[in-house]
Amino acid sequence: MDPQFSPVRFDENPYAYGGNVYSLALEPDGLSLLFAGEFYSVNGVLRTWFARVFTFQQPSLSFAEYGGGSYRFLLTGESVRTCRIDASTNLLDWFTLGTASLTNSPQSFIDSNAANFKRRFYRAVIVP
Repeated sequence: MDPQFSPVRFDENPYAYGGNVYSLALEPDGLSLLFAGEFYSVNGVLRTWFARVFTFQQPSLSFAEYGGGSYRFLLTGESVRTCRIDASTNLLDWFTLGTASLTNSPQSFIDSNAANFKRRFYRAVIVP
C-alpha cells in the first residue's frame, strides 16, 4: 500500500458500506472504476472486498411495443455515446442486432426477427 494514500471511510456513504477502500484503478477504456478494501456492499448489492462501478450513466432499454412480429424498445443513456444492441435466447450466447448513437432523446430500436424466437433477451453495451 502507498504510505501517502489515506484509506477513505465509506461508513456514511450511500453507495459503499462496511469499511475502508485501499486501492483504486480506472480501467484502460475509462468506462469503469475498480476498487478493493474492507467493504461489504456497493449500491445495495453484496460486494465483498472488490467492486466495479461505472464512471457514467449506463444505457437502458425499455419496452415500447410488440406488433407484427417486431419488438420495439427505447434506448436511453448519456449523450454522445455509441451503444451496441445485443440479443440472446439463453443469456449466454449474444449476437449484435445493431448500433445506435445516443442523444438527449430516447432512441427507438426495432427487432424485426423477435417473432422467430420463443424468448429473447436484450442488452445495451457501450462501444468504447
